[in-house]
Amino acid sequence: MSDLGIRIFQEQVPVVDPQDPSAKTYRTHRINQHQQIWLVEGRDYRSPNKTENGPNKTLWGAEQIDWLKQTLTESDTAFKTPHFTHPHGWARRRSQD
Repeated sequence: MSDLGIRIFQEQVPVVDPQDPSAKTYRTHRINQHQQIWLVEGRDYRSPNKTENGPNKTLWGAEQIDWLKQTLTESDTAFKTPHFTHPHGWARRRSQD
């Protein structure tokens, strides 16, 4: 995606301050003492499409994966709810049927 396209998307879908280049679009929010949600990002940190398929190709990027593992482990809530904005595996399996 072009820099202009990214900038327009960030302005129109303001998950974070578009003027802050270091802002992370993945985040977690504790609802109450029992539940915490994780909002992961599958657009901003993904490997380029041209990257060869394999274990180094990712939708989330190493930094986000490490953050998710750490924050899930540290959370003391009973209900941990990750929210994914993209399909997870089922689309690939279904298209191979």
